[in-house]
Amino acid sequence: MAPIALDKDGYAECYKEVITKGSRIEEMIIIRDKINEHFPNRPIKLMSAGAGTGSVESWLIEEGKVNVKEMLAIESNACHAEMLKETAKRLEVQNDVRVTVDVCPYTVKYEVDEKFDVIMFMHSLYGIGNVKETVLHAKQHLKPDGIIIINVAAKWCSYELHDQVISSLGVSVKDEDHTLLITDVDEMLKKASIPHELKLIDSLIEITECMSGKQYKVIDFYTQYYTKSLDEGLQQKLMRLVEKNAVTKDGKTYLNRTNGMIIVRNDKN
Repeated sequence: MAPIALDKDGYAECYKEVITKGSRIEEMIIIRDKINEHFPNRPIKLMSAGAGTGSVESWLIEEGKVNVKEMLAIESNACHAEMLKETAKRLEVQNDVRVTVDVCPYTVKYEVDEKFDVIMFMHSLYGIGNVKETVLHAKQHLKPDGIIIINVAAKWCSYELHDQVISSLGVSVKDEDHTLLITDVDEMLKKASIPHELKLIDSLIEITECMSGKQYKVIDFYTQYYTKSLDEGLQQKLMRLVEKNAVTKDGKTYLNRTNGMIIVRNDKN
């Protein structure tokens, strides 16, 4: 059976329901600390490739107090880009950050006549393609002492959900790029002899509201497929899997997620 095509509008809708109400605080604190450690007393120029809605970047600037003066935010999803533009306006007015939003995919053919202190791939390598070529291309846009920050999931029950969905459709899990893990990125960079450091980060994604009346959204987002296209039996099976992996804390429901962060330093300093 042919796989169900990813409905990008549906995915964006689910993104708003899940990730924008989720918690990435552990990741963001570590990213903030890594940037401030590397650039302790200077304003920085940031590129975010696959910026989504800009929620992480805005937290770093507004809550994390990272001294970002200029930012290039690249996002190919039109729905995300509209929210990203609103974030950019707020950052410009309230935080005096000059923000450029480029609505297009980040590829190895992407060119910009600027150099950056920090280039971030915040859970965006899944859809970008060749990891080695992407990282090498990004390094061309780094300042001599710049760094690349790559965040990718290390272990997440969503992959089990995702694999069950596509397996039920007769599609090999190996054919899917959404199962990229931080260990894969680590291995690819090692084989390419690209020096880097790896850190694992345990975090929780809040799904309280998604579990009460909006169950299909959490499965849609984590499986990358439109659940309403699946038969009722599989929907129920997937929901039981979500519930099995969910944890309750302070009256809220979360899914465990272990992320990985890789830092690539420019070797021109």
